[in-house]
Amino acid sequence: SSGFVRLTVAMLRQAGISMQDAPDLTRFTIPAGQHFRARDWQLAGDWPTAAMWLAAGAMTGGTISLANVDPTAEDGAGLRAAFAALGVEMILTPMPGDPTLVSVALPHPPALSGATLDGEPVLDSVPVLAALAAVAEGTTRFTNVAALHLKESDRITDLCAELQRAGAIARPEADAITIVGQPGGLAGGVTVDAHHDHRLAMALALVALRCHAPLTITGADHVAKSYPAFWEDLARLGAEVHRV
Repeated sequence: SSGFVRLTVAMLRQAGISMQDAPDLTRFTIPAGQHFRARDWQLAGDWPTAAMWLAAGAMTGGTISLANVDPTAEDGAGLRAAFAALGVEMILTPMPGDPTLVSVALPHPPALSGATLDGEPVLDSVPVLAALAAVAEGTTRFTNVAALHLKESDRITDLCAELQRAGAIARPEADAITIVGQPGGLAGGVTVDAHHDHRLAMALALVALRCHAPLTITGADHVAKSYPAFWEDLARLGAEVHRV
């Protein structure tokens, strides 16, 4: 995803490595003979993972506050715009001692509504946003997402198949996903598969919060790639989680 490539390039430059990169990020020229410069970094949290908790608050009506996310990050700005388009407004509060990091809060339960979104700036968050769209009022369409076919799973075909299994109305396309929301919730009561993909596992957990009957998620252990404590944290926040 372009956001993670740009993050890598930015951190290399901060460490003293000069390079030239093409605007489309397909070519990099790095002169030989350079040396890394030691320094201290304060690393912000992962916006695609933060999206999971923000969406959970939006779906259930709870208040979620997250610390240690960088408001200047490319994927953070894109995510806030995507959430706003779906009816979720966020309050960002700078953290003491580091103005580049903020706390994010949802002040009240939003009225979720469908929207047409360019998915490319928030590519790794599309599964979570799709879960949110599944219970929004109206139709949501994610465009410009063909690269999702090439992730840990096919995050267009596989995601739509599992959303449909849970009771959602989701249509996969070559470069888009269309979801017709059901504000009353989804049927659930079935087994869905994470397809060896941490993002799909978390998105399906989000779907389960608004199902009328429980979901069983196979491949749930793949959250370990980015968030080993995910299921424990989900239970700590009040969800009923059983390992089978």
